[in-house]
Amino acid sequence: MEWLAEKEAVEVTNKMLQDRHLVTVCENGTAIYTVTMTLEGRDLGRKYNSWFDRGGLWFREYKDHWVWLIVSFLGGVLGALIVQWLSN
Repeated sequence: MEWLAEKEAVEVTNKMLQDRHLVTVCENGTAIYTVTMTLEGRDLGRKYNSWFDRGGLWFREYKDHWVWLIVSFLGGVLGALIVQWLSN
């Protein structure tokens, strides 16, 4: 039964990737799959493979997040304390 549940999970995942045109999947027998990445899948993989591109995507997603308000406030307080300490 465990094998059957895992087979179903693999089939669902392959179907989702096929629906997004990222891979083509061919079943060559019982639990034997041939998975080929499409051009769109390769482009998406290359996009997320670069650290610089991933960082830009992360920043674009979270640049307006409320955590930045807290981080900025704490940075300002820390900066003011350092300036006050250095001026004495």
